[in-house]
Amino acid sequence: MYRWCYLPPKPDLNSAVEALRHGATDYLVKPLKPEMFIEKTQKILFARQKEQRKREIALQIEALQAELKMLETQEVDLKSACHARPKRPGCGSAT
Repeated sequence: MYRWCYLPPKPDLNSAVEALRHGATDYLVKPLKPEMFIEKTQKILFARQKEQRKREIALQIEALQAELKMLETQEVDLKSACHARPKRPGCGSAT
Protein backbone atom coordinates (compact mmCIF):
# COMPACT_ATOMS: atom_id res chain seq x y z
CA MET A 1 0.00 0.00 0.00
CA TYR A 2 1.36 3.39 -0.96
CA ARG A 3 1.18 6.22 1.52
CA TRP A 4 0.64 9.73 0.29
CA CYS A 5 -0.45 13.22 1.30
CA TYR A 6 -3.17 15.15 -0.42
CA LEU A 7 -2.92 18.90 -0.94
CA PRO A 8 -6.20 20.01 -2.50
CA PRO A 9 -6.59 23.21 -4.52
CA LYS A 10 -9.67 24.10 -2.43
CA PRO A 11 -9.95 22.12 0.81
CA ASP A 12 -13.36 20.91 1.93
CA LEU A 13 -14.79 18.02 3.92
CA ASN A 14 -15.83 16.00 0.86
CA SER A 15 -12.37 16.09 -0.70
CA ALA A 16 -10.82 15.16 2.68
CA VAL A 17 -13.10 12.14 3.06
CA GLU A 18 -12.48 11.08 -0.54
CA ALA A 19 -8.70 11.40 -0.16
CA LEU A 20 -8.74 9.30 3.00
CA ARG A 21 -10.89 6.66 1.31
CA HIS A 22 -8.28 6.39 -1.42
CA GLY A 23 -5.44 5.88 1.05
CA ALA A 24 -4.15 9.35 1.85
CA THR A 25 -2.31 9.38 5.16
CA ASP A 26 -2.50 13.14 5.49
CA TYR A 27 -4.67 15.93 4.18
CA LEU A 28 -2.67 19.12 4.00
CA VAL A 29 -4.19 22.56 3.55
CA LYS A 30 -2.73 25.83 2.34
CA PRO A 31 -0.89 27.83 3.49
CA LEU A 32 1.52 25.03 4.14
CA LYS A 33 4.76 25.54 6.00
CA PRO A 34 7.69 23.91 4.17
CA GLU A 35 8.82 22.28 7.44
CA MET A 36 5.45 20.57 7.80
CA PHE A 37 5.59 19.27 4.23
CA ILE A 38 9.13 17.97 4.73
CA GLU A 39 8.17 16.29 8.01
CA LYS A 40 5.12 14.57 6.49
CA THR A 41 7.14 13.47 3.46
CA GLN A 42 9.91 12.05 5.64
CA LYS A 43 7.37 10.09 7.68
CA ILE A 44 5.86 8.63 4.52
CA LEU A 45 9.28 7.69 3.12
CA PHE A 46 10.32 6.11 6.41
CA ALA A 47 7.09 4.09 6.53
CA ARG A 48 7.69 2.88 2.94
CA GLN A 49 11.26 1.85 3.76
CA LYS A 50 10.06 0.05 6.88
CA GLU A 51 7.37 -1.87 4.97
CA GLN A 52 9.88 -2.81 2.24
CA ARG A 53 12.35 -4.07 4.84
CA LYS A 54 9.62 -6.11 6.54
CA ARG A 55 8.78 -7.73 3.17
CA GLU A 56 12.47 -8.50 2.58
CA ILE A 57 12.81 -10.08 6.03
CA ALA A 58 9.65 -12.14 5.51
CA LEU A 59 11.08 -13.48 2.23
CA GLN A 60 14.37 -14.31 3.95
CA ILE A 61 12.51 -16.15 6.70
CA GLU A 62 10.55 -18.16 4.12
CA ALA A 63 13.77 -19.08 2.30
CA LEU A 64 15.48 -20.11 5.55
CA GLN A 65 12.48 -22.20 6.61
CA ALA A 66 12.51 -23.98 3.24
CA GLU A 67 16.25 -24.62 3.60
CA LEU A 68 15.77 -25.93 7.14
CA LYS A 69 13.01 -28.26 6.00
CA MET A 70 15.25 -29.55 3.20
CA LEU A 71 18.12 -30.15 5.62
CA GLU A 72 15.84 -31.95 8.05
CA THR A 73 14.55 -34.14 5.21
CA GLN A 74 18.12 -34.96 4.18
CA GLU A 75 18.94 -35.84 7.80
CA VAL A 76 15.98 -38.22 7.98
CA ASP A 77 16.98 -39.76 4.64
CA LEU A 78 20.56 -40.25 5.88
CA LYS A 79 19.35 -41.91 9.10
CA SER A 80 17.08 -44.21 7.09
CA ALA A 81 19.95 -45.17 4.80
CA CYS A 82 22.22 -45.87 7.79
CA HIS A 83 19.63 -48.11 9.43
CA ALA A 84 19.24 -50.06 6.21
CA ARG A 85 23.00 -50.48 5.69
CA PRO A 86 24.94 -49.79 8.91
CA LYS A 87 28.33 -50.60 7.30
CA ARG A 88 28.18 -47.57 4.94
CA PRO A 89 30.79 -44.85 5.56
CA GLY A 90 29.37 -42.17 7.82
CA CYS A 91 26.82 -44.52 9.34
CA GLY A 92 26.86 -45.83 12.86
CA SER A 93 28.72 -44.45 15.85
CA ALA A 94 32.32 -43.33 15.75
CA THR A 95 34.55 -45.41 17.99
